[in-house]
Amino acid sequence: MNSPTKNEVLGAIWNSVNSMRGLIEIGEARNLVLGLLVLKKISETEGSSIFNWNEIASKNFDIGISLNEAFYQINQKKPELREWLLHFDFNSDRIGGREIRDTLWKNVMATLSQIDLGKMEKTSPGAICELDIELNEWFANASGLKGSYETPACVINLLSELLDPPNGSTVFDPFCFGGSTIIGASCHVSENKPGIRIKLYGQTPNKNSLATIWLNLLLTNNDHAQIKFGDVIRQPGFTDKTGKLMTFNRILCTIPIGVKNWGEEIAQNDNYFRFTYGIPPRTQGEYGYLQHCIASLAEDGILACVIPPSMLFRERSEGDIRKRMINHDIIEAVIALPNKLYSQTGIALAVLIINRHKPAERKNKILFVNAKNDFLAGRSQNKLRDEDRKKIVTVYRNFEEEDGYSRVCSIDDIAMNGFQLDVSQYIKEKRDIAPSLDLDGAVKDLEKIQNEKSEAYEKMTASLGRLMEYRRMK
Repeated sequence: MNSPTKNEVLGAIWNSVNSMRGLIEIGEARNLVLGLLVLKKISETEGSSIFNWNEIASKNFDIGISLNEAFYQINQKKPELREWLLHFDFNSDRIGGREIRDTLWKNVMATLSQIDLGKMEKTSPGAICELDIELNEWFANASGLKGSYETPACVINLLSELLDPPNGSTVFDPFCFGGSTIIGASCHVSENKPGIRIKLYGQTPNKNSLATIWLNLLLTNNDHAQIKFGDVIRQPGFTDKTGKLMTFNRILCTIPIGVKNWGEEIAQNDNYFRFTYGIPPRTQGEYGYLQHCIASLAEDGILACVIPPSMLFRERSEGDIRKRMINHDIIEAVIALPNKLYSQTGIALAVLIINRHKPAERKNKILFVNAKNDFLAGRSQNKLRDEDRKKIVTVYRNFEEEDGYSRVCSIDDIAMNGFQLDVSQYIKEKRDIAPSLDLDGAVKDLEKIQNEKSEAYEKMTASLGRLMEYRRMK
């Protein structure tokens, strides 16, 4: 039997979640499905020494009780996982009565049984990582949560390739939501540098995300990672024995956008000396978050972060901060991305690369890349293709100029432009670009809309039926 494709696996997981609609909120459904996938993986790798997935899946009654018992056995045999697997309850009355619960878990387990995680790992070391990253992106889009900014898979791949973590390096995301960024870095290493080991670190400002991140890490064999909870400005999670910030060799992240009250009062008297370039406005914290990242970089560290384009040309106090960074010669590259890569915003974001130890030939220079026009178009979300990422990475690694695409500018040139870093000021915009259309993606989007309309119609019909019944009773 052939291994299912990634799309078939994603389809199976979608069907599992879809069967919970109306019973369980989508965020909770996400963790329950991730928990079951972890359960299945442990069953495949540990055999029947703890529990047997197929035995539970073959039951018709009290399946929720059996699932709870399986997690209890894991917690007893693997106490290091207890903190992350103890909160599951598949037999809760709030899901529904016993018959509803049995039917639900019977169907979900039957669907997930189609996925051979062991075979996926053997076929490709990074297959489960790629699957998990796309799954996180799908859940972020489906939840409709604003401000979470789950970094899309194509951007995670780009950041990982740009950073290319060396052996023994520490990799950090200060703004984790699902853990996809650091998992992506691990995936890049496992697929391109077999035998290389890196250490993963992350911090999340959302307590509800902790369990999700850990389930993703367990599923992708990254349970050695260290994850902390708290706001990085007010509660930096990683400090050394002397109380100073820990530093990391590589940092990849999406800078939180539009956060009000980001922590300006902390910055005024910061114990960690992070805001050496200046303090941004109280209601505009992007440069505050960026300076935390810079302060968390090791002396040989490199940061690749996604930022809103307005950070490249804002004036006043933020313009002063940017000027000091440019004069300090830590900015290595600015890459303009296509619009609509993030489902949560349609604006075209940019990648900023900070390098604390720029090579001699790159000193006092910044590379500008206009990658706005190279993408696969979708109805609601665009994507970077493999060739688009490769083009960006090649230009960055070679630090080379390409007419209409990239340009290397001196700090003197940038000073003449008022220390603005807007890519369009340095590279003439290409015209008459016809992007490829993702027809399959468009069809899937239409199917999703149709399903949502059908579901809404069924709910409305049921509500009208109950109203008519109520009127007849009166």
